[in-house]
Amino acid sequence: MSNMLPMISIITPSLNQGRFLDRNIRSVVNQDYPNVEHIVMDGGSDDETIEILESHPHLIWTSEPDRGQAHALNKGFAMARGDLVAELDVDDELMPGALAAVGRAAERDGSRKVVLGAVELVHEGRPLRIMKNHPHGFFRHLNPWIPHSNFSQPGVFVPKSILDSIGALDEGLSYTMDYDLFCRILKHGYAFSWLDRVVARYHLHPQSKTGKGWRAMYPELDAVILRHAKSLDGSQQLLFCLSFKLLRPLMRSLTRIILPAVH
Repeated sequence: MSNMLPMISIITPSLNQGRFLDRNIRSVVNQDYPNVEHIVMDGGSDDETIEILESHPHLIWTSEPDRGQAHALNKGFAMARGDLVAELDVDDELMPGALAAVGRAAERDGSRKVVLGAVELVHEGRPLRIMKNHPHGFFRHLNPWIPHSNFSQPGVFVPKSILDSIGALDEGLSYTMDYDLFCRILKHGYAFSWLDRVVARYHLHPQSKTGKGWRAMYPELDAVILRHAKSLDGSQQLLFCLSFKLLRPLMRSLTRIILPAVH
């Protein structure tokens, strides 16, 4: 494979998640891709994390207290040298051949496009469904209760130039910093390149941040949505308000039925 393919930076935030870390690292190491860097931003773990990090000399990593996941990611984004940057949370993993497919798509479609690949949702070790991550516009993204109107973060590869242009993650957010970032990308009108293949696995389990804080996420998500909705024009504002009041409660009720509980 050509070394002229774009460099890809994978950023992994971590805190006392050593039981998942080696799987995460190996999913990146085992990629058939010559131009990748893996940056692990550890928040000062006191479990087996440091031992695992030291056993992988190819890694770029730090272990020090931070102000939360968004702060850790911002530090990793600032360190990244890649043409494309992706967040791969410590309990998630890349699929074989994912980076080769992403790199080819970026080479083919241009360096200013966000590359989207599908993500397999795994619920407590069992495959649940495939999230396709189809490209869509800003207005649709503001309605995450409508099916397929949100991006699954492990399948999103953002050009570093875009990250540098739109600014850092909002460190005041605990659960929805990625959603807010995608809103800003869409609001600025950046283009997308879509891959019809699964590039990552997203693991939902009792120790996962989403698994533990699913209900706590909703108020924060609503606040981010309403903040961005202020930029809609008159007709879209009206449609959004109707969707927010009528469809949001219905979709969240259905989500509780469709997505099994994490115990």
